[in-house]
Amino acid sequence: MLLPCALTLSATVQASASSEVSLSEREAIATTKKTEREQHAAEKRAAREAEKATRKAHREATAREAKEHFEEKHPFGVATFSCTQVTWTYRNFPDLPGNTITQQVTIDHDHSTRLHSIFSFDGPGATTTTTLDGHAGRYQIDAWAQWSTNGVKGHFDIRGKVTCPPAPSIAIEKLQRIGAGAGYVSTPLKGEVGQTVEYEIVVKNTGNIDVTLSALNDARCDAGTIAGGPAGPLAPGASATFTCTHLLTAADQTAGTYVNTASDTATPVGEGSPVSGETNTVLVEVSPPATKPPVEEPAKPPVEEPAKPPVEEPAKPPVEETKTPASGGVLGFTSTPTGSSGTSSTTTSKSGVLGFKATSVPSLSTPRGCVRASFRVSIRASGVRSVSFYMDGHKLKTLSAKNARKGRLTLLIDPTALGIGAHRLMAKITMAPAARTAKATHATRTSTVLRCRSAVLTPRFTG
Repeated sequence: MLLPCALTLSATVQASASSEVSLSEREAIATTKKTEREQHAAEKRAAREAEKATRKAHREATAREAKEHFEEKHPFGVATFSCTQVTWTYRNFPDLPGNTITQQVTIDHDHSTRLHSIFSFDGPGATTTTTLDGHAGRYQIDAWAQWSTNGVKGHFDIRGKVTCPPAPSIAIEKLQRIGAGAGYVSTPLKGEVGQTVEYEIVVKNTGNIDVTLSALNDARCDAGTIAGGPAGPLAPGASATFTCTHLLTAADQTAGTYVNTASDTATPVGEGSPVSGETNTVLVEVSPPATKPPVEEPAKPPVEEPAKPPVEEPAKPPVEETKTPASGGVLGFTSTPTGSSGTSSTTTSKSGVLGFKATSVPSLSTPRGCVRASFRVSIRASGVRSVSFYMDGHKLKTLSAKNARKGRLTLLIDPTALGIGAHRLMAKITMAPAARTAKATHATRTSTVLRCRSAVLTPRFTG
């Protein structure tokens, strides 16, 4: 009964051993295949690298051959191109000074623009460049050169294609002025409250593609004053101008300065991303409005009235002195004594006491009739401190008591400076006070003097 169990166990052991052998074989087979795949991939990579190296070597050889052929074809020079310039390289010229080349560049996107130049150099070779606008796009450039210099004559005409990506760019400048007659500047200005600052903003397309400008952004300009700008897209190298204004206010004066900066955005036409630019900052120093000094009117010259002929007045009887109470409870004194013929006088004195001597104000003594030669005028010196003589309002001389001669104060007058006709003579008299504490008495005496035209008899003056 034990035999069947033994047979079953033996069969199980044999099956397990067979399974282990099969797994080991499968792993070995998988490893072998992986190795084969890796070797195959490495061989393919090596083949590709070899093929790539072969192609590169072929290109380089072809380029060398082309260059050698090109140099053989153009032994005296070549031209190479980029978006921004043409590079001219010259060689094998005589080693002499003054080798001269005529150059011309034509670009097929704008045949109307041909760039001409003359290039001179010393020695066998030299290099120069011609700047291009770098307009965006793919186009052909034609470089032509010709020479006849130092015994060498020739030319070349080389064409090449370039592809220039769009490169939008703008430059913005801000200028300012105060007053329509002034020029625009970028430097600081001085302004006053109430003045208007005018701004000019210039936007230039410095890129290689047409652009469309947005509305100018200038928050420091007064509302509604921004004007100008381009009518359409702005071509490379072209400019557009905006204007605006600001009225200086008391707030600007309080701040002391008024600064302004503007900005704008340019969008390329066709392709490319928008670009923005900002101006320089301009500044105005704000001060209070200047006060205007008063305008002084020129003095008007005195109007000389024509001399009036003397009027003979009848002699006036003497006026008796009258004492009247003065203000402040003191006595004032006023008198009009009789003077010489044709004279009048007024005397006034006020003081806390009687401020005059018993001697009355003297009369003015003048010549009678018409005068042709020097004459004397005088007053009595008694009680007189000083006297000033005036002719037609012009002071002649002042005499004091020490100038008295024979009891009179006398002045000699030369009439040659007087015009023909009547002249007014006046004596301003200061009387000596009666006491030290009293005030001086002042009086005026006047008379008319006639200047003769010629030595003829004149009627006796009876004034």
